[in-house]
Parts: sequence; structure tokens; C-alpha cells
Amino acid sequence: MTDDLDRLDPEDARAAELLDAEITAALHGHAEPGTDPTVLWLATAMRVSPPESTFRKVADQVSAARRRRWLPVQMAAAALGLLLFWHGLSNVFMGEWLASQLGEPYNPHVVFEGGIAFVAAGLAVLAGAYRARWLPVAVAIGAPFGILLAANGAHEVTEFALGAVLHLAEGAFAIALLVTWWLAWRYGRRDRREE
Repeated sequence: MTDDLDRLDPEDARAAELLDAEITAALHGHAEPGTDPTVLWLATAMRVSPPESTFRKVADQVSAARRRRWLPVQMAAAALGLLLFWHGLSNVFMGEWLASQLGEPYNPHVVFEGGIAFVAAGLAVLAGAYRARWLPVAVAIGAPFGILLAANGAHEVTEFALGAVLHLAEGAFAIALLVTWWLAWRYGRRDRREE
């Protein structure tokens, strides 16, 4: 470009540079009052401000995409929360029967309080299924709780099949909750960096 300007008459080169500066200012919305009307027309001719409804539609689409990203996490939280809630209710209302199936002594006080703790944990995990912003709490409570229950209840496979299925399902959904949350969080961070 400088070679082309060197070949021009210095006065023409200066006029070209001034015109270039005038066009740049007009394109950035900082046109001087004495700007050539043709430059103003060219700078605004192809610029159309989209209607407000377009901005709303784009915002709605972005919001829907974010909700879809967290949907698998919320589904895993719902499944795990329901299992933990059921586990707690079965301890509270069927504790004596469960103890007889496992061949262990029944202690109503311990079984009742444990059942209430399971119900509370289930409700906390279900909160994450209800609102995505509560998912970190659901993951912090549900993932380790479900994994530990699966590890502790794995021996029931030979003793009490129903209990083994419950414990292993809690573990599977706890792992699903943890993995889907991590993936959604990781790719959500990447999306925020691109904005």
C-alpha cells in the first residue's frame, strides 16, 4: 500500500488518507459534521438495525440451549433423588422387615433417624432436578452418597437381591450425575469463554 501511495502525487496521497480516515470514522459512528454525504450514505446503506424481537429470539435460543445442556444432569439428579427418597421411606416404614431380610437386629431409633437422613438427602438431590442452580448441591450430596451406598450394599447381591438392586442403582445414578454434571460444567465454561 505504501508503494502505491509513493507513486501518487503527495497531495492526492494526503487526500486519500483523509478520505480513508473519514470513512473509518463514519463506519465507527464518529463522523465529523463536514463529512462527505456520499461517505455517510455508503457507511449506513448496508447497516440495518435488527428489530428488538430479533434480540429477544436470540436470547431465548441461547437460554434454551443452556437449559438443554443441563437437562441430562437434572434427569440423573431426579432419578438418584427419587431412589434416595424411596430408600429413606422404606427404612422409616419397613425397617423391621428389612432387618429381618438381612438377618440383622432391628433398632427402631437408628433405622428411623437413618431413614429421615435418607429422605433429606433425597430431597436435596431432587432440588437439583428442579432448578439447575441447585445442581452443585445435588452433586455434592448425591454423588458421594450414592457411590458409598453402592460400595457398601454390593455384598447384598447374595443376601438380599432387592437391596442390592437399590444400592447398585443408587451408585449408577450417582456416577451418571457426577459425569453429566462435569461434562455440562466443562462445556459451559468453554461457551462462556467464547462469548
